[in-house]
Amino acid sequence: MTDELKPCPFCGEPGIYVNENGIADDIDRLLVSCNDVHCMSERIKFPKYQWQSRPIEDALRAEIARLKYNFKHCRPSDPSLEEDDFHD
Repeated sequence: MTDELKPCPFCGEPGIYVNENGIADDIDRLLVSCNDVHCMSERIKFPKYQWQSRPIEDALRAEIARLKYNFKHCRPSDPSLEEDDFHD
C-alpha cells in the first residue's frame, strides 16, 4: 500500500499530515486534514485510516471495471448501441 494520501473527499484538494498544533513533521504523521483553507473539512483532523478509507468509491471503481470488462467481451444486441457511447 502506498503512503500517498488520497485527495480530500469533499473538495478533491490534497490532504496533508497534521498534529494537534498544525502541520506535522516527518515523525508525527497521525492525523490528516485538507490543505484548502476554504474547504469545509480543513479545520477537521482525521485519523489517517479514516482519511484513506473510501469504501463506496472503491466499490464503485470495482463495479465500473467489471462493467467495462463485460462490455468489452460481449456484443450488444441493439445495433444502435455504439462502443463510443460507453467510454468515459
